[in-house]
Amino acid sequence: MKKILALFDVAEPPEPILNFIRNLYIVQEFSLKIVFYGFPEPGYSVSDAETNIKRFETFCNDHHFPCKIHKDFKSNAELWYEESRYADLLLLSNITWNDSADYQYVDLLIHNSECPVLLLPAHYNGHDRNIVAYDGSAASMYALKQFVQVFPELLDLDTLIAYADDGHKDIPGLPLLKEYAEQHFSSLAYYVVTAGTPQHFSAWVEGKGNTMIVSGAKGRSALSEFFRKSFMDELIKNNQVAVFIAHP
Repeated sequence: MKKILALFDVAEPPEPILNFIRNLYIVQEFSLKIVFYGFPEPGYSVSDAETNIKRFETFCNDHHFPCKIHKDFKSNAELWYEESRYADLLLLSNITWNDSADYQYVDLLIHNSECPVLLLPAHYNGHDRNIVAYDGSAASMYALKQFVQVFPELLDLDTLIAYADDGHKDIPGLPLLKEYAEQHFSSLAYYVVTAGTPQHFSAWVEGKGNTMIVSGAKGRSALSEFFRKSFMDELIKNNQVAVFIAHP
């Protein structure tokens, strides 16, 4: 991975996210491009925003990695889409859902991004388990392969490939899935999830502790409904676990 595009609001950046960026740079060097958008609260001034932007600039300089910053605060979605075409990863964090419009904006950004997307809750302090949402489709395998390429340093963590039981019980393509996954992950298990409500599965994921969920195309027809929009919506709105999303 060589280029990360990070999208933050202009509120003070949370320390755990700065730690994530710093720790990631230790294991794989990259350039960072930060785009700031909006004013999160009424009365939040441009001077407040500039103070927090200066903190990012100082952070990048102190840790000696390349960083470019957009400072126009414009929430121009088309700009993000174009930028994502030329990035290895889009990082989103410190997201607050003030209303449905906020969520719809981020939902469109994820859906239209032309690179993998990583959403981190503001309190993120690392994770010790990967959970891969798998349904046998090309989209779910694409997400898995993108995760392998983008985060090779996470492949030694315990990894659970979770399949939503749609009545067939058997995990589709299991022999080939094992043939691929066991070449990359050090500690690997497979789990058939009894289909339930999106809220039920979201709670199950969050109950696994410090976890990163890996999913294919959010809101696209290639994935089953259980691992598609309703399930991912619930996880993203709760904003409690790290979420990696990639689509072709």
